[in-house]
Formats: sequence, C-alpha cells, structure tokens
Amino acid sequence: MSTPAWLGLPEGRAVVQALQQGRLDAAAEGMRALLVGFPDEPALLYNFAVVASDLGRLAEAVVAYRRLAEVSAPFRARAVAGLLRAAQRSGRFAAIEAATREAAQFLDAGIETIDDLQILKFFAYRRVFVPALDRFGPRLERRIAELLGIRKQPAAPRRARPARLTIGYLSSCFGDHPIGHVTRDLFAVHDRQRFRILGFSGRDRSAEAAPYAGIIRSGFEALHEIGSLAPAAAAARIAAEGVDILVALDQHMDWQGTTSSPEILALRPAPLQLAWLGVAAGTGLPAIDYLLADAVTVPPGEEALYAETVLRLPGCYHCASPHVIAVPEARELPGMGIVFAAFNNIEKIDREAFEAWMAILRAVPDSMLWLTNQRRLAITETNLRLEAEARGVAGERLVFAHRLADKSAHLARHAHADLLLDTFTINASTTALDALWAGLPVLTRHGTRFPARLAETFLHSLGLDELVAPDNEAFTRMAVALATDPARLAAVKARVRAAVATGPLFDIAGFARKLEALYDGIWAAPG
Repeated sequence: MSTPAWLGLPEGRAVVQALQQGRLDAAAEGMRALLVGFPDEPALLYNFAVVASDLGRLAEAVVAYRRLAEVSAPFRARAVAGLLRAAQRSGRFAAIEAATREAAQFLDAGIETIDDLQILKFFAYRRVFVPALDRFGPRLERRIAELLGIRKQPAAPRRARPARLTIGYLSSCFGDHPIGHVTRDLFAVHDRQRFRILGFSGRDRSAEAAPYAGIIRSGFEALHEIGSLAPAAAAARIAAEGVDILVALDQHMDWQGTTSSPEILALRPAPLQLAWLGVAAGTGLPAIDYLLADAVTVPPGEEALYAETVLRLPGCYHCASPHVIAVPEARELPGMGIVFAAFNNIEKIDREAFEAWMAILRAVPDSMLWLTNQRRLAITETNLRLEAEARGVAGERLVFAHRLADKSAHLARHAHADLLLDTFTINASTTALDALWAGLPVLTRHGTRFPARLAETFLHSLGLDELVAPDNEAFTRMAVALATDPARLAAVKARVRAAVATGPLFDIAGFARKLEALYDGIWAAPG
C-alpha cells in the first residue's frame, strides 16, 4: 500500500509529530487544513475524526466519520464504530440510540465480511455497554476466531503438578488503570511456595507516576514487557517461561493494542487459558478454556450462554485492593442538600438509568447529582444538563467532578456524597468498590446479564442485598426513601462500614487463596 501523499508534505509530518507528542489540538488543526486539499483521503479523515472526538469536537468528528463512510468501503466499519463512540460521549440519548441502531444495521448486514480485526474486537467489547448489540456476540466471536485462525481444540496435555505451578497474568493495565487499582496488591500475596507468579505486560508503564506500576511490578517474580513484540513473539516468550495457566485480564477491552491479548491467546502459549476481570462477559474465543465468574454474575443455568467453561469462585469473583483515604477537604459542592453520586464512566449512562435518576431528583428537593467527566468534555456536561431540564430538573443540579490523579483524594471526596446511584446496562465496578471502601452506600438494580450484576455481587458478598432493587420503580423508591430519612440513611452507612471492615470483599490475601484453590482444581481436572 502506497504512502498517502499528504504524509509526505511538511504539514503532514507536522501532524504526525504533534500526534506523537500528544498535542491533539495542534494535530486536529493541522489535519483540518490538510483536508482542504485532500477531502476524501480515508486515513486523514479517520485520524481527524478520532482526534476531534477525543477533544470533544463531536460535531466535527461526526461529519468526518460520515464522509469516511461514503468515500471508503474498507473504512466503513471504523466510521460506524467511531460514530457510536462519539455518540456515547455526547450525553445525548437520541444520538446514542440512533448510533446504536446504525451500528446494529451495519453488523446485521455483514459481520462476516469485516476484515478489520481491531474493529471486530471493538464491537465485541462495546456490546458490554450496549445490550442492543448483545445478539451479535456469537457472530462477532466466530469472525474474530476465523481471522485469528482459531479452532476449538482440547486443552494441551498437562504435566503432573510441579512443586510451584507457574501462573502468568497477561494485561496492558499493570499501572494506573482500574484493573491496576483492584489488583495492585494481589500478585504479591500469592503463595510463593506453591506458585510462581509472572506478569506479561502489553504496555510499558514503568515511567508512570507512583504508586501503581511500581507496586504491581514488585509483586511479580518477573514482569515481561511484550508490548513491542508481534503476537507470535509474545506468545513464544510466554511459552518459553513455562507458564502453566495464563490468566487474561483484558480480553477484548484491549481492542486497540498492537499486541492484543486475543491475538496472543489464539496461539495458545499455555496449556490452560482463563479469562477474568477486564470484560464482564465471555470472549467466545475457542482458545480460552475458562471464564471466571461467581454465582451472582453467572447464575446456575446460564452456562450455555458462554463458549468457555464457567468457573465460579465462592463469594465474589472480583478482587479489590484496599487504598489509603485522605482527609476530606472542605465541601465545595453547591447547596447543602442530599448528594447523589454517579461516578461511573459517562459512556455507561443510558436513557433508562438517567430517567430513574431524574425521577429521584424530582422527588428529593434541593438534592443534586454528582457525576464524573473524566475526559473533561464541556459538550457532555452541557448536553446532560439539557437532558435533565427536558425532564423537569434544573441543569445546575447536575455537578461534574473531574479525575484526580491522587486516588486517596478521590476516595476522600466520597465523604461529601450520601448515596451512589448505579447505572443499569453495565454496573459500576471499580467505581462501586471505591464507594464501598470509602463508606458510601451503593444502590443498584438487579440485572439480567453479567455486566449488569457487578455491583450486586459486591453487595451480596457483604451481606448488603437490601441495596439491590428488583426493578426501576423500586430503585427510585428506595433512593427517595433513604434520602428523605436521615436516620435510616445513617444506619445504612454504618452497616456498609461494618460490612467492609469485616467482610471478604477487600480481603486480598483471602481472595488469593480462593484463586489458588481454583488454579489447583483446574490443573488437577482431567484434560
């Protein structure tokens, strides 16, 4: 494939340099100028749309994605995927629903003709956020397996259990990432007399600010950087280390990775391969033998929904590393009413959850909804406030927090909230764990699929099933009841603090013992 002409121009080289340096505004302006001379160049349109979306210039991104879909059939899958991502960042539910319908129509018409593995993985992951795309899961998984050349094969023969079973953890998130946050202390507390614990990192995070990358690295006997290797070389490195059980923490979440875990797992570098944590769903990859869950996230009777063999940990399948909580700073939120927090990823918010939240705000005068806007996109805040006003709630009652680099400070600000309201299609995961650890009650709704049962399994493990609503109406009613009864709310907060202090959810050493028993069990099982 020839190099696009625009890349040979000084302006094109300046754009490349700006992208490499993370100067997205400069890159976007450079690409917009180049599009005057090259209006239909697919790579230029695509890169401009991606950067514009990341900057919150969503209208420009949508125009570029639309043009891309018109001029380039090979890029159409990327255009449809980009339109969905832009819509989910917009805070406009009509746009989200329209983009979802367009994506569903596109996938329905020809998943089997898509050759872009990265975008197939994107949709396989995005269906966790968008239940309307769930029905495409089996077809996406089959197409991914076909492109990777995977056929279902029996697990490789296993040797007799050595004195130390070698466990390899595979992830690009061994640092300041939700996966790094919850597993920070896990690897170090494994029983080193019986297990050899190795890490295989798809992204070098050694230059990250303390503390995550350094603590996680020190928890492994060795952390191998494989992000610069081709999948075959990465798989060979894992095999050369004699890994007995390879635990993939990212799965399709790593859809953008150059050394993505599905490509490595397809080569079966370990006799047993297990998916856990990163994606609250199955992978459908024939090369993955097991999916780690629990009795809440995958209840008995749902095993047939997954290509992998479902393994259930006793209690909760998720781990959680305790963190230091800073002294809370003075409250800077407006007013003195009840504060409902909703610190979930903005992309998890859909119309159904938002409607429930607005019903709660209407029923609790002077209350506010405290959301998070990690990307700091002004358009998202504007649109969500407009959505609130369309439902009879003043826009200023929505307050937005931004990401804090210091996790202890983020945990401390939970002291200014009264109740965390969950999203429905995909629950809070690390967000819910943060809230519970900080003593903030989490109210969730019973879900009908794995990603919609995450907060429920956390609460169940703590004996707090009273905070799991059976349906939307009950969710609204329970939130209002707690917010309007200070004594009852205080009692619930006390029960949360007691359950967290004495329950199993944040017992990282106890969790490691459960994992080790599971590893022993699958190694001893007949091949």
